[in-house]
Amino acid sequence: MIRNKFALIFILFLVIMCYPSDAFAYINPGSGSDFFQMVMSFLAGIVTFFKGIYNNILKLFGKGNDKDYE
Repeated sequence: MIRNKFALIFILFLVIMCYPSDAFAYINPGSGSDFFQMVMSFLAGIVTFFKGIYNNILKLFGKGNDKDYE
């Protein structure tokens, strides 16, 4: 029963996504650099987050030092 509902929703989603329509949109020439900046800052944030977790784990076992962020 639930599988049939998910299949129906999925098929409905595909039909809606494939239906052509006018966008009336304009992409600014600088939008590519804005998108690139968002992606790079997101990746830098993820790396910094996991580096902090990694350093905290090292400190927990006594292998890290206090100057990991310099």
